Amino acid sequence: MPPPRSWLSIFPLVAALVAFASPAEARPPRPPARLTILTINLRSNQDRPAEREPVIARFLRKTRPDVVLFQEVAPPGARQAERVLPAGYTVVARQNPDTGRGLAIASRFPIARSLDIVLPGRGRPALGAVLDLRGRPLSIVNVHLSPELGAVETRKRELARAVELLGELGGDGVLGGDFNFGDGAPEQAVLRGLVDAFRARHKRPKGYTWDILRNPLAKRNGYAAEPSRRLDRLMLRGKLRTLRADVVLNRPSRSKRGDVIFASDHFGLFIRVQLVAPKRRRR
Repeated sequence: MPPPRSWLSIFPLVAALVAFASPAEARPPRPPARLTILTINLRSNQDRPAEREPVIARFLRKTRPDVVLFQEVAPPGARQAERVLPAGYTVVARQNPDTGRGLAIASRFPIARSLDIVLPGRGRPALGAVLDLRGRPLSIVNVHLSPELGAVETRKRELARAVELLGELGGDGVLGGDFNFGDGAPEQAVLRGLVDAFRARHKRPKGYTWDILRNPLAKRNGYAAEPSRRLDRLMLRGKLRTLRADVVLNRPSRSKRGDVIFASDHFGLFIRVQLVAPKRRRR
């Protein structure tokens, strides 16, 4: 028996409503709620990179951080960073005229723009990028500050300009890399207004990323009388809240020859942050 005429009359309306409510309608993808970020010094072509790089590559395949800040990237370009990264990353890089090594930023999200500047002092670069987190921008600035123990004033000037660059890029941001000074150093005053991601989660642990007692590469490559310190940092600005912060790549591995190797003379810093949603204005 055919359905009543009244039913037939509503079929077009139902079809129209279904089409209107289709998930294909233009809802923009939401920004991620959380983000993982790693900073690691690759140590360029020093200290048997053919044995160290696979250690870093295995870690990156396992953890797949959303953003990676690399320092001391061996030339040319970003080739060393690309060797240790799994597929799915976009990379921008800048060589350092001071050392011949470079900086690189790798992202699993599109990089909307990138730029580099020359920092005051010795002419070291800072590398900046703005990521597109599905419609929400995030600014990243990667630095490798002057390493000499007595270069306090130089690092202050370098750091002040890097903080300015982060502000110029706008929005929420992360300033990270190899800062080459430890907790309590005078340079730390330049970072007022930014949140230290590691200290946001850990008040007491030292968090050394340069550890001459645990890492023989640090002991061998450091300056005379250089102490263990927390040289590598990720500083946050804006609506970013630290959920977790860990010193990583800090354990020895075995090379194919059977001897002990470390991934770098620096340990890495890995953080997980929450992207706090901006408050909606009441109408």
